[in-house]
Amino acid sequence: MEYIDKISVSKAYSEKERGGGRSEDTELLKLTLIMEGVVIQEFVLTQRTLKKFIEIFSK
Repeated sequence: MEYIDKISVSKAYSEKERGGGRSEDTELLKLTLIMEGVVIQEFVLTQRTLKKFIEIFSK
């Protein structure tokens, strides 16, 4: 079975940059999963969704 080598989280862009609201919760973050040096999946999530994602997958 293969495993994820690295997980990277970076700022995608904020709602303010897109012309929307100013809430921290609406800031979009990019979650990148890397296996053997190759990006296998990228997600763009809000902080709240990212926290839930981590909570679910850390069980």
